[in-house]
Amino acid sequence: SFVIIANSEGTGIRDFDLGLMKGLVKVVLGGFPDRLQSLYALPVNLAIKTLHRLLSPLMPARLLEKVNLLNNPSRLSESIPRDFIPKCFKGENDHPTFDEVKE
Repeated sequence: SFVIIANSEGTGIRDFDLGLMKGLVKVVLGGFPDRLQSLYALPVNLAIKTLHRLLSPLMPARLLEKVNLLNNPSRLSESIPRDFIPKCFKGENDHPTFDEVKE
């Protein structure tokens, strides 16, 4: 199983591609429905809450149960050991960021 931790800091409505989001939901449901343990998005803002409201009707209940919207990064350690949490979310792991990986 795997966990997704998404940094939504500074994200706005203009940053979303609804087609891409639908595609990601389809991939997770089609290829990995039982492998996704949890998805965490933080910090949550109005754009993330709006996206969640738009996509929720498209998701089955078992996927919705895995989505966690957090305002405070320190709450991650309530569910995930700190040595797995990236330093940018007040954890201890030096995971590369998305920008570092895509280069």
